Amino acid sequence: MLTTGFITSNYLPHVSKTFCILSQGHGFRNDLFEMIANIKPRFLRFPGGNFVGGTLLRNAFRWKGTVGPWEERPGHFNDAWNYWTDDGLGYFEFLQLSEDLGAVPIWVFNNGMSNLGRQKASNVSVFVQEALDGIEFAIENYLKFYNAIKHYYPGIRVISNCDGSVDQLDHPTDLYDFHLYTNASDLFSNVHHFDHTSRSGPKVFVSEYAVYREDAGMGSLLAALGEAGFLIGLERNSDVVEMVCYAPLFVNVHDRSWSPSAIVFNSYQTYGTPSYWLQHFFADASGAMLLNATLLTNSSTSILASAIAWQDSDDGRCFLKVKVVNFGSIQVKMKISVYGLGSNSINLSRSTKTILTSNNVMDENSFKEPDKVVPRSSPLENAGKNMEVVVSSHSVTSYDLMLDNECPGLV
Repeated sequence: MLTTGFITSNYLPHVSKTFCILSQGHGFRNDLFEMIANIKPRFLRFPGGNFVGGTLLRNAFRWKGTVGPWEERPGHFNDAWNYWTDDGLGYFEFLQLSEDLGAVPIWVFNNGMSNLGRQKASNVSVFVQEALDGIEFAIENYLKFYNAIKHYYPGIRVISNCDGSVDQLDHPTDLYDFHLYTNASDLFSNVHHFDHTSRSGPKVFVSEYAVYREDAGMGSLLAALGEAGFLIGLERNSDVVEMVCYAPLFVNVHDRSWSPSAIVFNSYQTYGTPSYWLQHFFADASGAMLLNATLLTNSSTSILASAIAWQDSDDGRCFLKVKVVNFGSIQVKMKISVYGLGSNSINLSRSTKTILTSNNVMDENSFKEPDKVVPRSSPLENAGKNMEVVVSSHSVTSYDLMLDNECPGLV
């Protein structure tokens, strides 16, 4: 079971005079909140990565300085990304946001280490206490943090930031962290990265992944295609990969320290990049049943596919979702055959086809054209246990087949 979510950037605006229906009046802009809520994230990792440690330890994020009346918070200089933050979006607000989204909070806490320096071991107890106060952990003096947290809070699960996907870890943990930023072709080819990962021991939390630099531009279709292939691989390995989230989540167009991010905004507008819209294809994977799927094709390795059974939380109806990613420049004819349904039949009334593509792989969305590269849905007229379909070049396509009866393998 693969759980999807988001890692936050450090630019999520907190506007104290905004009254939001969806976010329970907690001051988040409705348009930005809805962009996250529409993805149905199961968890939220915050407040970021380098932001937590700081380049210098004196500029590290300290959670106790981010709570209390907003106007009384001291704020701090985020020297990792070179801007001042008033910490109006603090520890408590992130917890509220997680609660409003119905997402599990995953809080990244400082452990006495910055990007360039380390706190002396004699003072590490201060950070251990802060970790206990916040129910958190980090990597420096890892066992002290792990043992203390498990002693006082045995129900809390701990995530190590050491990669255990290739070699087994030499320390106890419940999950381990995995990051991957690369070009589109390389990320697409990482579909098999976890195929041979040990199935015993801690699970995987892919807490940061994205296509970036030249392939990504400001948020391209090409980036989304590379990411789609990688996510297909995570879905296939959901017995060991428990959680995954794209990073970063937000970027303000007036301060692009990193590009791309999933959601772009200014003082009054917002739009999602193709990478954001790709999340919609995997939103139903949380809690779904991975089905046995075999892809028989002679069209090289540019085609990837997966199949799940998922249940609509609103009406309880069951769907088979077949996702196909075509990373290549040539359209492909495919035959999709579904076996093992018994007397269960496919209902044509709500079977749909959804496709994410564009005329050029480097096409991007913008404030002028926010819907240039977004998923397009249409009725699946030839829905059935055997279908012949044409998969467009440079595309992600989802075939959702509604079943008349129960979901296979789901309770």
